Amino acid sequence: MVKSMFAAVAGLRAHQAKMDVIGNNIANVNTYGYKTARATFRDVFYATSSGAGDAGEVYGGTNPMQLGYGSIVASVDSIMTGGGVAATDKPMDTMIVGNGFFMVGPKTSETAGPGIYDSIEVGVKEDPAAGGGGGGAGGTATLQPGEINQDKVKALSLTRVGNFNFDGDGNLVDSEGRLVYGFPAEYTVDPNAGGTATNAKYEIKRNKLAPLRLPNNNQANQGTGTGGATATNYEPMPLANITIGKDGTIMGTSEGKVITIGQIGIANVPNPEALERQERSYYKAKANTGIITANPAGQNSTGTVQSGVLEMSNVDLSREFTDMITTQRGFQANTRIITVTDQMLEEMVNMKR
Repeated sequence: MVKSMFAAVAGLRAHQAKMDVIGNNIANVNTYGYKTARATFRDVFYATSSGAGDAGEVYGGTNPMQLGYGSIVASVDSIMTGGGVAATDKPMDTMIVGNGFFMVGPKTSETAGPGIYDSIEVGVKEDPAAGGGGGGAGGTATLQPGEINQDKVKALSLTRVGNFNFDGDGNLVDSEGRLVYGFPAEYTVDPNAGGTATNAKYEIKRNKLAPLRLPNNNQANQGTGTGGATATNYEPMPLANITIGKDGTIMGTSEGKVITIGQIGIANVPNPEALERQERSYYKAKANTGIITANPAGQNSTGTVQSGVLEMSNVDLSREFTDMITTQRGFQANTRIITVTDQMLEEMVNMKR
């Protein structure tokens, strides 16, 4: 008889945990980029009073007799479907239409000095004309196209919230001040063409993932540069009319000329449900996520980028309210089991009165 009471207590705990999940979903119904969580139950274990028996010559077989001990939370799953579109009319706000995550992180290099940021090598498609071209000094010969060092990418945070802007140091950052990673535009200044950054030639190479930043206005003195690595004598180039294309390419204008800053990188996670949630709508790659790749938007099964909008929460309020009602009734039913069992025990105690 006491077994029913303990089974009901287990049921109460499970339903309370599910209500916690529902409450968090409803609380984040208007949180940009939030993904719904879903709690599922499973039975705990069983006490077998008698096992199954085979059929004999006279009698048929018998089934096992087992008594259960309640339920527990089996999993809390992340529902990673896309959310709705919220127009913000802010050009730097971006949303991934499809699969993938933005990659953000702190100023990762602690030894190279202020303003010197680490870059992560990315595998590129081999060029047969260059004798396999994926190797070279970058050491990407062992990496498949788009593949990156998994330990380094796991040090970054992933997010679906593209609330970006440029800070005072020229870095592309999110609303929390974390650096946005992508493929910086490498540029070469031709002294014969005026020797200024606005006259430079820009090229995006996808063999390196690094924080994106505005071009160096003083780069003419150095001849070449990268829009995300070198900070020596760095002065952010003032740009106007900054736009973000569907492929994540960021461009602006300076002195009437179009300047390419770089291309926002999109992380393709084979098993996004395995990502570990962090505060402020961030995720961390842990075990069971699969091999993560860094790609331009729209490539390798990643979605495209849409600017001027943010992704809304994918919480379905009608479903949450329905789950809330069924969870409440389940909790109520388990409390009733405890009450009835208590009454039965009371009757047993009072038998000899």
